[in-house]
Amino acid sequence: RARRQQEMMVAIKNKAFSLGFLANPTKIASLMTDLKNNIRTDFKIWDIGDFLTLANAIGSEKIAHHVLTTENLLYEPKTEKGEYILLPKENNYESIKNLFGGMVR
Repeated sequence: RARRQQEMMVAIKNKAFSLGFLANPTKIASLMTDLKNNIRTDFKIWDIGDFLTLANAIGSEKIAHHVLTTENLLYEPKTEKGEYILLPKENNYESIKNLFGGMVR
């Protein structure tokens, strides 16, 4: 599921780049309005400036995508109330840090 979500977000990003959305705050606001019923976020209209700065910094560089799952680095215990939580296997964050190139602190 997480990988499909990432693929959808990458497709939206690629379409936005190809249509020049990221250079036009009006288009970004319109896109957010169109997507708001399908995507939940705390992104606000006044965040557009920061978003544009980030988008310009990223440009069209290739972005690595990683999905943390119970099939690789996580396990899924339950709380006393029966809720699932995700934790690093063996309670060791080193593998996750290594996956992200030591950027996680």
